[in-house]
Amino acid sequence: LKEQLLKSGSRHGSGSSRCFCDCIRPLDLAGLLSDGFPSIGGCLPSLYASLLLACLCSVARGYVEPRKFLLASNARNGTIYYGQISNNGSVPHMKVLVKEGLEHPQGIAVDQKRSLLLVADSGLRKVVSYGLSLNGDTMSVDEQTSVADDADVRWVAVDGTGNVLFTDELRQKIFEVSVAHVLEGNTTASDLYDAATLTQLSSPGGIASDNFFVYWTNKKDGLTKGTVARALQAPVAPSNSSNIILTAETDSGGSMVQTLSRTTDKSYGLCLAMDKIFYTDTEKNVWAAAADGNSEAVLISDQLESPRGCAWDGESLVYIADRTANGIYVFPGPMANLVATNLTRAADLEDAFGLALFSAAGRLVPSLALMAWAPLAALAAVTARAF
Repeated sequence: LKEQLLKSGSRHGSGSSRCFCDCIRPLDLAGLLSDGFPSIGGCLPSLYASLLLACLCSVARGYVEPRKFLLASNARNGTIYYGQISNNGSVPHMKVLVKEGLEHPQGIAVDQKRSLLLVADSGLRKVVSYGLSLNGDTMSVDEQTSVADDADVRWVAVDGTGNVLFTDELRQKIFEVSVAHVLEGNTTASDLYDAATLTQLSSPGGIASDNFFVYWTNKKDGLTKGTVARALQAPVAPSNSSNIILTAETDSGGSMVQTLSRTTDKSYGLCLAMDKIFYTDTEKNVWAAAADGNSEAVLISDQLESPRGCAWDGESLVYIADRTANGIYVFPGPMANLVATNLTRAADLEDAFGLALFSAAGRLVPSLALMAWAPLAALAAVTARAF
């Protein structure tokens, strides 16, 4: 349209091109009308077009906010569900996304850039992935693909570049599958951290990454070894790492590690929300702490029954799965000051366990005012040709 417009402008004079170019930023329709109007004064081609375009050029395109979807696993029946998040944060309808091929799906994560759903399945002893796609408000997946094999895996995370991280509770290790291996279909995982050389690692559970640090919960001896800890995702030698975290300890392998909280012996799900971390324990509690470890952990809520997975919506809400209450709860987060707050039931889902967020891109659409003027635009074109 812009090329047509500039060509038309050159026929009507340089002034016409400049005037139309001012209009095509908000409205490309001007270029369609230009050829039908005789030039008047080297700029706008006719009185009718002048009046019409003066109105139309003031109409901006509308912007539709990204649609957000909450994904959740049901560990009991081996299914994954999804639902669109409403404006008030609730998820009125949860629909089946994956209904076969899984045994005991627990932690899940979404690689937003590559539209991949990652599932930690302790029954399959695998991390598997599915390609995600949207058709309107309907989400679907493609075939199941193995990402990591032969692991006692219950929790999984992905960083911004696509590297997949997961914990192995029995072997007491944290593993990483590089994005290159994921794209190649290579299921070889590298040892990232091992309890044999890292005292702050003890039967690791939930896991998260901010591309620089990896965070995890411990399901054993949390009061002594740390309920939540973090370490560099790419371990470096002590001589270099001492300049990165001044308050961190150094394990026997030379990697920087920091204990972030000691609130309970056993913890499950973990999620990051900007500079805060939120995590669940075996009781009824949701906790929060500063991701840099510079403040004490705070009890956010003790209202749940069996809280498990945790997910942040990328803006202002944190979701918690409660498998005994058969639901998903939501509360405001992150907070400038960590304080206790009330949780609201956002969705009903049997045996809700792992949680993840998927966001569809926002888009520009013509506003209602523009659509209302469209018939007048056609009328102006016909009338102008008559003159």
